[in-house]
Amino acid sequence: MLRKIRITLAVLFFAAVTMLFLDFTGAIHAWIGWTAKIQFLPALLALNVGVVVALLLLTLLLGRVYCSVICPLGVMQDAISWLNGRRSSKHRHRFTYSPEKRWLRYGVLATFVACLVGGVGSVAALLAPYSSYGRIAANLFAPIYGWCNNLLAYFAERLDSYAFYSTDVWIASLPTLLIAIVTFVAIAVLAWRGGRTYCNTICPVGTVLGFVSHFSLLRPTIDTSKCNACGLCGRRCKASCINSKQHSIDYSRCVACMDCIDTCKHGAIKLRLRTRASKETDTAEKPVVTTEQIDTARRTFITATAVVAATSALKAKGKKVDGGLAVIEEGACTRHTHCAAGCVECSPLCAALYRLPALCAVVSERCASPLHRLATPHAARDEL
Repeated sequence: MLRKIRITLAVLFFAAVTMLFLDFTGAIHAWIGWTAKIQFLPALLALNVGVVVALLLLTLLLGRVYCSVICPLGVMQDAISWLNGRRSSKHRHRFTYSPEKRWLRYGVLATFVACLVGGVGSVAALLAPYSSYGRIAANLFAPIYGWCNNLLAYFAERLDSYAFYSTDVWIASLPTLLIAIVTFVAIAVLAWRGGRTYCNTICPVGTVLGFVSHFSLLRPTIDTSKCNACGLCGRRCKASCINSKQHSIDYSRCVACMDCIDTCKHGAIKLRLRTRASKETDTAEKPVVTTEQIDTARRTFITATAVVAATSALKAKGKKVDGGLAVIEEGACTRHTHCAAGCVECSPLCAALYRLPALCAVVSERCASPLHRLATPHAARDEL
């Protein structure tokens, strides 16, 4: 039941966020635009304290539910991994437990923070999960969606129906398109082979929420009295965080997908409240970690969070925020009001990758009246 609830919510969130990038009428944004405002990293960079605190409290309660339900890039990886598992039972249970690559996770997080502090926004945007999905959806999915709409409009016009109308489809510059293709291929290959490899090695949001999920109240636990050591849960875990031999789960990498609970045929894995006894059991079953390693990881996390918050506060002084997340430069576009109305907030760093003058021309076209809708994309191409 928990797995079905998680899948249902994930599909709804994924469809809502994706439509924000695909919709060229601007009508959907007024209804489901809030799904873009609750993304963790854009909210953190925009100092949206309410959203950040709510997501941290959700993680403290249920673990990394954000990664399995709200984050569109995580849901896309689940869909790709599911397609691979549909081939056979062998591919469905293809995962194995692997130790945490702590040096890689915190190394990427440190690089991400250094890029933010150093002003290298384009590199930081490559690592941000919501920005990555925004590039994929805007540059790969949106043109396909536009062409399909034009095809429907063509046949509808032949039937004297005007339920659809054609719209100009434009593709971003070649470098932006290549970055989107490389991002999609890399993430798709990792998801096809290893499930949530990207989330537990590269994603900076996954690293931060993984640190918080160590202290989650509700978590899947293994009842050793019912477990027969079949190892089925570990082979089904797309996060590769279940050590079935030692009956332990690495909660920093667990994305709370509930697949292990649904897979276990003996009811040995259930969602239970974190108690003192479970703390002692987790400590006894985990590999030995020195105090120095814990202190180093804690200092790294606290330092990274403080630097990101301080940098965001300094940058926010000279910028205007549209009431949500996306930061819009005054001099970047003469139509920043249209940008604020139609921006899907894929990243506050969009100016570094998308060049706002061309972006605003397209957004302005979305907000324009139907009589002027077809002329604006040509202006966008002229500005490019």
